[in-house]
Amino acid sequence: MQRSSILVVGTLALTLLASCASQDDPGDAAADAPAVDAWDGAGADEPAMTDDAVDAGPIDDGAFPDGGTDTGPDLGPDEDPPDPLVCDPGVPPSQDARDPVRMLIVTGDALLDAFRDLADWKAQKGVSTEIVATSWIAANVEGPDLAAKIRRFIGERQATGLAYVLLGGDAEIVPPRLVHTRALFQYDDTFASDFYYSDLDGTWDDNNNGTFGELADGCEMHPDVAVGRVPASTAADVETFTDRLLFYEQQDAGDAQKALFISEDTGFLNFDSALQLNPLADNVFPATFEKQKLYWKPQGYPGASENTLAAQVAALGAGKGLVTHYGHASEYDLNMEMDWREVDALTNSPHFPVYVTCGCQAGNFAFDPQDSAGERLLTNPRGGAVAYLGNANLGLGPGGGTALIEAFYRALFGGNPRLGDALNIARDTFYSQESSLHSEVLGIRWTQFVVTLLGDPEMEVRVQTPDRLEVLHETRMPQGEQCLQVEVRRGGAPLAGARVTLYRRGGFLFSQSAGPDGKTVFRFTPGGPGSFQVTATYPQTLPALSSVRVF
Repeated sequence: MQRSSILVVGTLALTLLASCASQDDPGDAAADAPAVDAWDGAGADEPAMTDDAVDAGPIDDGAFPDGGTDTGPDLGPDEDPPDPLVCDPGVPPSQDARDPVRMLIVTGDALLDAFRDLADWKAQKGVSTEIVATSWIAANVEGPDLAAKIRRFIGERQATGLAYVLLGGDAEIVPPRLVHTRALFQYDDTFASDFYYSDLDGTWDDNNNGTFGELADGCEMHPDVAVGRVPASTAADVETFTDRLLFYEQQDAGDAQKALFISEDTGFLNFDSALQLNPLADNVFPATFEKQKLYWKPQGYPGASENTLAAQVAALGAGKGLVTHYGHASEYDLNMEMDWREVDALTNSPHFPVYVTCGCQAGNFAFDPQDSAGERLLTNPRGGAVAYLGNANLGLGPGGGTALIEAFYRALFGGNPRLGDALNIARDTFYSQESSLHSEVLGIRWTQFVVTLLGDPEMEVRVQTPDRLEVLHETRMPQGEQCLQVEVRRGGAPLAGARVTLYRRGGFLFSQSAGPDGKTVFRFTPGGPGSFQVTATYPQTLPALSSVRVF
C-alpha cells in the first residue's frame, strides 16, 4: 500500500484546538478528562495523578471522506492506511518529556478544569505542565500558612527544572504574600506581592516577627522562577484569558511591530512624562516598529498627537502589540483618561497587546471592593490585553518603575522574548544597580516587590512579524512501535532547530529539535486507536499544528 503524507500549512482555528476529545473514536475517554496530569488534592503522599487518555482529536470538515485528518490545505482525499514504517535500528527511542516539569499552574479546586485547556496547549508545544490545587498543597506541604506552603512547593519543583509558575486565580484563590517596605523617605506600607513566589531563597522573615520583606529579613531580591498571575475569579474568566492567549500564540493579528506610547501630566512642575517616555520610544524600541505617540503635550514631538480617551480606544482597536504608559493610575483607573468602566467597554478583540505601565495600583489583584483596572484588561471578553505589567501598589515612576521598564524592553528586544524571562532579566539588571541598603532608600527594593505580571510568564511576546511554519509527515500509522519523521519548513525551506512535539493527552509527550535538514525522527509507541498532535514551533513564528491518526 502507498503511504499517505501531507504538507500542513497554516493552523487549526482557535475553536478547533480547544476540542478535547476525538470526534470519531468511541474508545477514547470523555472530553472532560484532564488536559494534563492534574493534581486533585486527594491527600496522598504524592499528588493524585489522573491518567485518562483523551485525544485532542482530528477535525473532520468533510474533505477526507474515509475519516483521514485534515489540518492543512485540502490536497484531496487521503489514501489507504500506510504500511508500518520501518525504524532504522540506529534511531533511539524518544524520551518522554513530561519530566521534568517546566511550568506549574497553581489554582483552586473550582478552577482546575478551567485551566486544563491552557495546560494542554503548553504541553502540545513541548512545555511540560502540571496543575496543582491549593487544597492539595495545604494538606501535603509543610509551612506556617498557605502562601509559605505554595512557595516551598515551587522551590522543590524549581530544583528539578521548573522555570515558569502561573498563579491561577485572584488573591482569594491563590494568596499573595503581604510584604512591608519603605522608599524615598516618605513611603512606608504593607501590600500584596507575587515576587515572594519568584525569589525562593530564605524565608523572607529572618527575624521571625511575622512581617515579611523587611530589610532585616534576608530577602535576596533576585528571581529564581518566572511568575505571572491570571486574576480570574470564575471559570468564565479563565476561558476568556485562555482564548486570547491561544489566539495570540497561534494566529497573527498583524500587530507585532506596532507600539503605542501614552504620556501624561506628571503633576510635578507641569512636566509631561514624555520627557522620559519619548527617549524610550526612539532609542530603545527598534526602528522597524510603527510607533504611535499620544502625549499630554504633543507639541515639540514630531508625529505625536494629543492623549485623549477617544484616541486611546481608536489606537487599541486598530491594533497594537505593545502599549507603554508613563503616568498616573489607580485601582479604578488604568490611566488618567481611561477608568475601569471604559476598560470594560473596550472592544478591541482580536488585537490584544501587552500593556506596560509605571502607574500606581491598577495591577492590585488584592483590591477588595472590586477588580482593579489592570485585572479587567485580562478578563474583559470583548477587548483589553493579553498581559499587564504594572504595579500592585504605588509605582515610583522615575524613582524606580521606569528604569525597570527600560530594562524589560532591552531584554525583550535583546533576544529574550518570553514575558517572564524578560521581566526576570530586568529585575536582575535593575536590582544590581544598588546595594541592598541603598535600594530601600532609593525605591529599588519597593519596585521589586510592587511590580506584578498579570499574564502568562511563558508566553512569547511577538516582536517580529511572524511567518507560518509548515510540517511534512505521515498522517496515519498503525499501533505498536513506530517511527515518525517530521520535516519543518519555513517559507518552503527546511528549518534547522525548530522544536517538534508529539503529544497525546494522558499518553505521551515527546519533544525534539529538527536537525540541519529540518527533520527529526521519533521512535515511540503511539497507543491505541485515536490520534495525537504534532506541533512545530520556532521563535517569532506561528506554529504548525497537525495530527496523526492511529488505527
